[in-house]
Amino acid sequence: MMTVNDSFPGPVIRVHKGDTAYVNVHNQGDFSVTIHWHGVKQPRNPWSDGRVYITHCLIEPGTNFMYEIIFSQEAGTLWNQRSRCVRGSPDAYARVCLLCGGSGDRHFDNETDPKGYNLIDPPELNTISVPKKGWVAIGFRANNPRVWLWHCHFDRHYSWGMNTVLIVKNGGTPETNARYPPPKMPPRATSALQLWEADEFSGAPFS
Repeated sequence: MMTVNDSFPGPVIRVHKGDTAYVNVHNQGDFSVTIHWHGVKQPRNPWSDGRVYITHCLIEPGTNFMYEIIFSQEAGTLWNQRSRCVRGSPDAYARVCLLCGGSGDRHFDNETDPKGYNLIDPPELNTISVPKKGWVAIGFRANNPRVWLWHCHFDRHYSWGMNTVLIVKNGGTPETNARYPPPKMPPRATSALQLWEADEFSGAPFS
């Protein structure tokens, strides 16, 4: 079993809203890993999100990576999870920040159900439960440039294709652009990070 600082679960990191934490992960295991910071928005900083092959490449055995974790509006208890590579596929998943406008435990009615949407103050969540045989109406505010993985948390559903990515491109100002990647990133041989260097991301701040 892989542990963090010889403990399972790993050590608690206590911060205040608005803090930035730096976590230096040394991979002393036998396989490649990343650490995903679940529920942390990481504004303009996709490079430390830790989503393997989505915004981050694997930390190889015997190497390290320094995570910069930016806590902006988060409060309460959040968690981090280890992601590893198994035959080239990730086995843990990311999140996006969603606005839940409504839900139902039956088939969606396009005529009546939208009338009950909460468009005034929908709760902001990073994980949403979908009722069995039901539906959920969500909104996504595209204010944080990166590649977001949107998926089901049941492993077998993930393998069925119940996942996609939302690509949020850079905006027209420095405040709406992703920051430059740190100088020391894990190798990017087969990573979706290449999207950030491709023409698909018009206005990307690096070549």
